[in-house]
Amino acid sequence: MTQKPTVVFDFDGTIIPKDSYYDFTKRLISKSFFRVFLNILCLPLIVPLVCIPPTRKWGFSIPCFLATVLQSSSLFKLRKEFVKWFLKEPNTNIYQQALEDIKRHQSEGKEVVIISGCPKWLLQALVKAIGIRNVQIIGSKQKLLLSGLVITHHCYGANKISMATEAGQLTSNWMIGYSDSPTDIPMLNLCKKAVLINSSSSASNQFKKKLNISYTHRTYR
Repeated sequence: MTQKPTVVFDFDGTIIPKDSYYDFTKRLISKSFFRVFLNILCLPLIVPLVCIPPTRKWGFSIPCFLATVLQSSSLFKLRKEFVKWFLKEPNTNIYQQALEDIKRHQSEGKEVVIISGCPKWLLQALVKAIGIRNVQIIGSKQKLLLSGLVITHHCYGANKISMATEAGQLTSNWMIGYSDSPTDIPMLNLCKKAVLINSSSSASNQFKKKLNISYTHRTYR
């Protein structure tokens, strides 16, 4: 287990302005009319599952499965193609301020951990391609089911804490937490202070009501 003072970063919306795994599944589904059709048929099931925390991982697993099942290319080839496309896509803007903050914390001797709902196998490739080095990566876990991926452990909300603990993190060492989302309040409340990224007025109100630590707002572009 780490003994260093630690800084934790969310990924989607904090280091990049997009939902990386949503774009991954959307891109794969959109290439096939049949996959699009099946996804539309499943929407009445997906929506209520996603809205309830105990079943959220199953709601997200359905489009994951539809996007990846019976693909002619391997998942690692699909990942490589996606990362290349994602980083060249005009609306993908890596927040340079986030990269600078990560490097600054590392130069000060802190450990940096990226904790995201994005599956770890995809998150690792994205973090590497962006140029972030020497960080611990914690993401959602998946398994293969009939050649398609489903989520087994969703790294979301309070689950980020249990998955970080399982990965060997000592939350007592968490000094600063960076996030754009109120869903990360359980994680942020274990830090000494929080840095809230590009918060909307609605998100700011939730942070104000539920954060029990000192915090500052930052704008990343």
